[in-house]
Amino acid sequence: MSLFRILLLLVIGYLLYRFIRYLLKPQSSRQQTPPPENPTLLVRCHHCNTLIPPENTIRAADQIYCSEKCRQASSS
Repeated sequence: MSLFRILLLLVIGYLLYRFIRYLLKPQSSRQQTPPPENPTLLVRCHHCNTLIPPENTIRAADQIYCSEKCRQASSS
């Protein structure tokens, strides 16, 4: 038997093993998890346009900033 045939049989055997293992896995573990129900809405920094969660923002003069550095750079 040539080396090529041996390698081919090993690859086919491995693929068959993976397929049987997939079929024997419980149906519930094959399903994907649903996305979170309340995704976090992000806001954009006025200076650098970075998206950040609202609870991490710095607000000044009706503008939203991601950091004190951006707030200072925007005011100068």
